[in-house]
Amino acid sequence: MNEAASILADRDTPLIRNCWYVMSFAAEADRQLRSRKIAGIAVVYFRRLDGSIAVLRDRCPHRSFPLSKGVLDGDRLTCLYHGLTFDPDGLCVAKPTNPDNAAEIRAGRFPVVERQGVIWIWPGDPALADEAEIPDLPWLDQPGWDHVSGYLNFPANYVALHENLMDLSHFAFLHAGNIGTPEYAEAPFRVRVEGERINLRRVLEDSPLPSLLSVPTALGSKRVTRETDTWWMSPALNLTHSNVHDNAPAADHPGVYAFKVIHFITPETQYTTHNFWAVARDFRLGDPAIPAHTHASFKVAFEEDREALDWIEQRQRDEGLEFGEVHLSSDKGGILMRRRMKKLALAESDSLSPTG
Repeated sequence: MNEAASILADRDTPLIRNCWYVMSFAAEADRQLRSRKIAGIAVVYFRRLDGSIAVLRDRCPHRSFPLSKGVLDGDRLTCLYHGLTFDPDGLCVAKPTNPDNAAEIRAGRFPVVERQGVIWIWPGDPALADEAEIPDLPWLDQPGWDHVSGYLNFPANYVALHENLMDLSHFAFLHAGNIGTPEYAEAPFRVRVEGERINLRRVLEDSPLPSLLSVPTALGSKRVTRETDTWWMSPALNLTHSNVHDNAPAADHPGVYAFKVIHFITPETQYTTHNFWAVARDFRLGDPAIPAHTHASFKVAFEEDREALDWIEQRQRDEGLEFGEVHLSSDKGGILMRRRMKKLALAESDSLSPTG
């Protein structure tokens, strides 16, 4: 692999753990023990009796039995292998087979924050977990917005999913007729870096809308201006502001229709990824027909992405990365993202090394 490629994150780059990732939608968490793998670490989570979230490592420190296979009694979790019982902070409070053992035994616990309908987890060094770094996403819980959401598991590394979202020119080909139109790939765009974030902006003027947008806006085949602002926010989040401008709106109709497309991207393992997604809109609020159409349309598009990344992952897994890559101008945002993720991964790896 050449030197230029070595500065870009790829499927084999160590996972970044010092980051707030979405572990679950808040509505999913209840009194059941649920297990999920986050950045290669199996965790078990549940709601305490007071409604807050407890997250422990899904691995008893005695003999690695999954705690998610145990029993929850109140806020205490008992391992069904040898009966060790842990409080919601991970401290072992009962050792039935060795009650006189005074040694402190702990199951690992993780910083966790429930906010705006999602549960964030920090799988890295807990001393570095700063809740102020969790982004504010008002479209998920404030008046004036409706949203739909869903989940897909991608059989690919999370870098590949981020790159997919940083080059939306594939809309015109992979998602033709649903999200993409022939003109979309040729529309001018610009890329810029703002602090730690990377932005790709594309404006398509005097163009018809794909069905995903024409139906909820009720604009049909009317020619409009389509504005797409995509932001790589962190290894955990991609956010797109998509605005449809109707330059000659009918009476009592808005001139701008706003969509917010949110991808919470969480590495499951080195080569599989959780994708929690949400799409919010600021028009036709409460209309029961819109959520069903939006959910169905985006599900089709995301399944197409999933299949494409699966094929890419299979080829790279079978043949390795030595084949190399050809870059196009539309890759600029993705390349900047991959450079940033490689730097973050290497910095984290260096900090964990004995000489770091």
